[in-house]
Amino acid sequence: MLTGRWCNVAFLNVHAPREGKTDDSKHCFYVELEQIIRKIPNLDMKILRGYFNAKMERGDIFKPKLGNEILHQ
Repeated sequence: MLTGRWCNVAFLNVHAPREGKTDDSKHCFYVELEQIIRKIPNLDMKILRGYFNAKMERGDIFKPKLGNEILHQ
């Protein structure tokens, strides 16, 4: 947590459970993440980053953001 002049900034760096993990462990991860975020005061800036193991489709709609470098089908 950084104390700023106009607002405090909370940085959260997370790594979500991998695809092979059970649904229960994934659910627990996101429940815990939500609890942590709710503990941060509403007026503080929250920066959430990390690896969420997201998979994006190869549709044309995503090309402006992701380009042609998507690794899965």
